[in-house]
Amino acid sequence: MIIYLEGNIGSGKSTLIEFLQQYIEDKNLDADVILEPVDEWMETQDSNETNILQHYYQDPKKFGFAFQINALLSRVKKVNDKIKASKKRVHFIERSIFTDKNVFLECNYQNGNINHMEYVIYHQWFEWILQNFNHHPDGIVYLNTKPEICEQRINTRNRNGEEGIPLEYLTTLDKFHHIWLEKESYIPVIYLDTNVNFYENQDKKIEEIEKVIGLAEQVYNNKIKFC
Repeated sequence: MIIYLEGNIGSGKSTLIEFLQQYIEDKNLDADVILEPVDEWMETQDSNETNILQHYYQDPKKFGFAFQINALLSRVKKVNDKIKASKKRVHFIERSIFTDKNVFLECNYQNGNINHMEYVIYHQWFEWILQNFNHHPDGIVYLNTKPEICEQRINTRNRNGEEGIPLEYLTTLDKFHHIWLEKESYIPVIYLDTNVNFYENQDKKIEEIEKVIGLAEQVYNNKIKFC
């Protein structure tokens, strides 16, 4: 069973996932968490040791398609490898190939960073992936965070490759997330309030994590029991 954890850049996914992993371990749940392949992107470097993420943010028109197709394929590989090796029945996965297509690809295409031929090529490979691998979600959790707060968190964490992400870009990504998720009428979607700082509000943290766990149980009408 697959539950995707979705959210804007800086929405708090890493923080929520950290607490979710600890919750799963403490409760001995039949679940695991699969992280986004950011480390793999950092290791994809040119001869000057500039990684693909840095290239993309520095020159999105030149590296838009290269980054998107690399993100898609690296995500598929990591998810497939992790699920194949896992003995757990429930997988909480940080972002999905559907986010790649419906949010980041669409944003790049509409901004002119990806041309129409590249757009067509991406969709051809995306359809092939859906036909040959199981990436369909059983549920989606969206970390609903204001773009202004995302910007503050990005600046605070100062992650390599994310320097200078403009608020306008975060606002556009937020819009595309909502457009996509509002169309997912056949998949259970829940929205978490992640504008709060979970390090400062422990009760709110537990409340939101239990919503995530509750969604997983709801999908199978409580037929799956974690204990």
